[in-house]
Amino acid sequence: MPMSDEAMLHRSITWAGHYHGCAMVSNLGTIVPRLVPQAWTPSVPGWVCLSVDGGMSLSSGKVRIGGPIRNVEDDWIVWFVKSIGFSNSLQAELWAIFEGMKLA
Repeated sequence: MPMSDEAMLHRSITWAGHYHGCAMVSNLGTIVPRLVPQAWTPSVPGWVCLSVDGGMSLSSGKVRIGGPIRNVEDDWIVWFVKSIGFSNSLQAELWAIFEGMKLA
């Protein structure tokens, strides 16, 4: 059953909270994500894995988001990439989660 946009947005914000909770403040006062090496792990049979990311050009400030949806064998089912204009890194991660969940 499809999820409403409101439910997807709520879930996206929840995931972003987890992402933000893994951040630390640098000595310059900016928030920097803690980089923890992550390896892909197979999803449960019958499920898919959504991986998302957002990135910002330091020179232009433009933000792009994207990521793959993979099956249990690690085969890509679909990939998405989208430009979302000007934003910050947290909003980019939020939009990436939101757009990825809509696609899933």
